[in-house]
Amino acid sequence: MKKQGLLAASIAMALVGCGSDSDSSSNPTTFSITAIDGYLAYANVRVDTTQDGICDTDLTGKSSQTDVDGKVNIPVAHLGAVVCVEAVAGQTIDSNRGLVQHDFTLANAGSGAIINPMTNMVNKLLAADSELTVAEAEEQVVAAITGDEGLEVSQALIFGDYIADTTEQAEALNLIGEVLVDKSDQDIDTKLKLAQAMAEATQEMIEAGDSLDDYSPIVNIPPGGGDITVIPNTRPKVVGTTEPVELTLGEAWRPYNVSDKFQDAEGDDMSFTMTVVDGDGNNGLSIDSETGMITGEPEGAGSFIYHIFATDEHEARSYPLTFEVTVLTDNQPPVVDEGELAYLQSEMNVWMLTEGESLTDTLDVSALFTDQDGDALEYKVETTLSTTSRTGFNALVSEQGVVSFSGLLPRSSAADTETLTVSVNDGVNSEWVAATLSFPVIEESPLPPVDGHPLEDNTWYFLERGSNGTKYAQVWCDTVRFEDGEIFYNDRGLTNKTECTTEATLKVGTYAIEGDTLVGSFVDDEETMTMAYDITNDYDTNLISQGALTMLWTEEGKSSRYIGFSNKADAEKRIQVKSSHGPELRDAYLYWPGEQDHQYELISTSLQMSTAELSSGNSHDYIKVWMNGISCDGLLSSHNGDAAIFERFTVTSESISASNGDTLNSQFCDDVFEGDTPNAVLSFLFGLNNSYSLELDENYSIIGKISDEWSQYITDVNFNMVWDGSSNDD
Repeated sequence: MKKQGLLAASIAMALVGCGSDSDSSSNPTTFSITAIDGYLAYANVRVDTTQDGICDTDLTGKSSQTDVDGKVNIPVAHLGAVVCVEAVAGQTIDSNRGLVQHDFTLANAGSGAIINPMTNMVNKLLAADSELTVAEAEEQVVAAITGDEGLEVSQALIFGDYIADTTEQAEALNLIGEVLVDKSDQDIDTKLKLAQAMAEATQEMIEAGDSLDDYSPIVNIPPGGGDITVIPNTRPKVVGTTEPVELTLGEAWRPYNVSDKFQDAEGDDMSFTMTVVDGDGNNGLSIDSETGMITGEPEGAGSFIYHIFATDEHEARSYPLTFEVTVLTDNQPPVVDEGELAYLQSEMNVWMLTEGESLTDTLDVSALFTDQDGDALEYKVETTLSTTSRTGFNALVSEQGVVSFSGLLPRSSAADTETLTVSVNDGVNSEWVAATLSFPVIEESPLPPVDGHPLEDNTWYFLERGSNGTKYAQVWCDTVRFEDGEIFYNDRGLTNKTECTTEATLKVGTYAIEGDTLVGSFVDDEETMTMAYDITNDYDTNLISQGALTMLWTEEGKSSRYIGFSNKADAEKRIQVKSSHGPELRDAYLYWPGEQDHQYELISTSLQMSTAELSSGNSHDYIKVWMNGISCDGLLSSHNGDAAIFERFTVTSESISASNGDTLNSQFCDDVFEGDTPNAVLSFLFGLNNSYSLELDENYSIIGKISDEWSQYITDVNFNMVWDGSSNDD
């Protein structure tokens, strides 16, 4: 019935060391929760400590993630709190469906040993109606599933471990749960209707004696409401097994066809995908989506477990077929020098650390590993202080093996509670070799907690793009204030192209504080728009401007990152640039995502402006934007499967007044190297394929709009720059 067996074994192999730490003493210090779509292994865990329905607290150690069986042991201090399990695409493994393909979150209502899609509906009902009791919310979920024509099943199984049960009703609950997870973006009313429609369809099949194995119906949700329809369909079925493949690194790969390992009962065309478990990329192998042929050339040695899927033309995806590949080599992986590890630990033990402060110490780990083959080592580093969610504190490591830190220490802790893990790879063996060090005591912050939300009762300056009634988009300084539940803006005028208004006096909406989020409501043409403002702690914004905050503005599910300046002059610096200014006035800083998750690097942007007559060797007037320390790859066009970072990069002015201005083509981004460091230079060449030229005393807006896929990570690039007749390219 349920597709575990080999899959469960493959998860166990991939996640060795992720076991339970249950407490069997007479005075338990933890309680256990199991996360279910199938059993969700390697999912992040958070809790709601403020009883506002928002899981706002990261857990540490083994409590921060589910184990191979989908279980997690949570400190008893959180007994009765809402617990959220966050499945992460490419990280979390569903014991039925394999590696999770998209992020989703499941929660409970503060009780019970199981979190599943049905407990999640209870949680959503309580969030939507503060007067509802847990019993009343559970009753609504049970009624949706067990109505007049619904599933004949107990409440205990609905909110329990139906994966371990072998009845047809348990299999039906599993299928209902899968649909709810796949439709996780729907509101709670739609989810209740989905549960009802699926319950009725599966009960009808049970009564007719039809098998539920591989049942994956086509679910139609009409826009704007109406009846949900469930059309019978089966997912492609795994009908064969793969033989493990073993070869030596450098040996030719023999093409391997898996198309005959799947079968579709309706005869639908199938497409094939393959992904490696517990790793990045597919180690040089790929699968032809149409033929199911696996080809390529392994890039590294090691043991690899792949999940292979077949998907029918209705987007019903099979359960995974497990494929094991072992690549052998005589090359030996790096080893940890235990003496150096002890020495580095002694260095860390004398660090003086305080919550809320920077960690300025560095650690040279270049001698921590030895490699008998003399391979060049690649480093990566992570800490328990910055994993699971973005805390603002990050560990960074250079190519030379020097570990440094950015952001502020997010919490206090006892000695040896928080850890720093350094890993290396020799470029031959796929395995990363790790060594773990412990932080000493992190003292509690001596500062008292700040009353109210950090956005309240302060004046903030934001750089924003928009037309404001003119015939072209340009950059403005907006002034915003949140005070006593009301939102105030400045009345934007032409002066705001070069100056920030000192006060915000125009009331534009109201706000409420929901947990850590400030939620604003704005009324326009009798329609209410909601905007959520969340402070982020990904990095130390003080390095951009003292007192500044980074925040996410979220509207209709789309988040954009902004810097709120508290220092008016620092915001104005970016809109008062003149072509003759020295580099200290033409340069500004922004944070850029690094190679590791939750890592951001501070980079500088430099502006240049000149005419052809003043620039030897140049045949065009130009504006150039130097993005120092990064390359052009992926800036203006997709790269390695990722969307372009900028949706567009544009220059506008009074004389360049088309709606999109002069938009840069990716061919006009060039990498200029300083040693091995690339600098991406974006060049707007006037008079090339256009009739533009630099006009004296004209104010040019330089706008780099970040694409939707990247907008929650990177702030837009917004500058105003005046051509004053003189060029300074220092």
